[in-house]
Amino acid sequence: MKVTRSETETLVPVIVGTFANAYGLLRSLSERGLRSVVAAGDRGPTTWSRHVLQRWPLPSTRPTAQAVDALLDAAQSTGQRYLLLLTDEAWMAAIIAQRDRLASCFELPFGDSETITTIMTKPAMHAWCTQHGFRVPCTASFLPGEDWPAFLLSAQEHLPVILKPAIKGVGDESIGFMYREFTAWQELEDWGRSQGEVGPDCAMLYQKIVPGPTENLLSAQGYRSSTGRTYMAGYTKLRQNPPVHGCSTAARLSVDQEVFDITERMLDKLAFWGFFDVEFKRDETSRELFFLELNPRPGMLNYGATLAGVNLPWLAHADASGIELPPAISVNTADRIWVLLVTDLVAHVIYYRLRGQGQSLGSWLASLRGRKRVYAFLDGRDLAVFVNSTVRDIGQYLKHLSAMLRRVFRRG
Repeated sequence: MKVTRSETETLVPVIVGTFANAYGLLRSLSERGLRSVVAAGDRGPTTWSRHVLQRWPLPSTRPTAQAVDALLDAAQSTGQRYLLLLTDEAWMAAIIAQRDRLASCFELPFGDSETITTIMTKPAMHAWCTQHGFRVPCTASFLPGEDWPAFLLSAQEHLPVILKPAIKGVGDESIGFMYREFTAWQELEDWGRSQGEVGPDCAMLYQKIVPGPTENLLSAQGYRSSTGRTYMAGYTKLRQNPPVHGCSTAARLSVDQEVFDITERMLDKLAFWGFFDVEFKRDETSRELFFLELNPRPGMLNYGATLAGVNLPWLAHADASGIELPPAISVNTADRIWVLLVTDLVAHVIYYRLRGQGQSLGSWLASLRGRKRVYAFLDGRDLAVFVNSTVRDIGQYLKHLSAMLRRVFRRG
């Protein structure tokens, strides 16, 4: 049973991270009068916001032992109690491993460690889904020390496939990506050889790609309270459609009711509580929904949910503070589109257009017309955040543009 705290004991939110999901959390909490600490190993966009209460520098953006120690030291030095909000799985894994230490200073808005670890370990979660009657794509996993060539060869008959570390963010530095799609055997074989005869030093899995356009990529993002009330907003993720390409993520705030029904059933069976970002793909032929992943942390698009009427960070804060929560809320239709403005514009109109994809500036602008827009970083009252994110985005594209142009000219 949670104990209601007095006003002098109000939890202070601590957000670990500086990019789109961190900024969404910061903005959502500020709309309820709460300013947040931002703890980070870099000076990313969120650290420049006027809504930041305090900045805690960490020695690394990754959850190294030193970074976790620095986070705990900063909290202990104040005597205040905090609500810890994490924005990626690597930090989730590190915090769970040291949960007892951190509990002295932090409220952790997620359920028991065993359930969270199962959810984050994708092969384990897919096995759980199979046992409990949830459809999943054909999946196979690899552990360090197992037969790497045999694992790759087993994927050949299932192409196209997507490869990813077993735990998102754990191992991606060594293999060079968070996920990657392979459509041809030669491409997969060549990459596999680059990892040596024994393969990478992290657990991995491949999944057969569920056929269908990216409009069939559906998500429910939300917060489930410690007493079982569920609050969520639905998204149709656009990715490789206007106004976005590649790993940038645009989304319409709408899904069909089946996504919510399956999500609710899954969370019930898991006895799950905390933040969630669950993703499905609808098969274009059978129209069946396939579970892809459940991320037990706030999603990148969380501020869109706030504007649709579901302020997930505030609900988590109220739950941790012992405040009575409102009835469950689910929003699966909203006339809004979430967009990374500069990233999507540069990617779609310049970068991917040079590869024969993309589209004209006029067509890209038309894809936004008539919709209420939720900008990941653009807030007229917080322009330093937008400037920082824009400079970073352009810098990233300039690194790749010269190589892209050389390939285009050679092809021409």
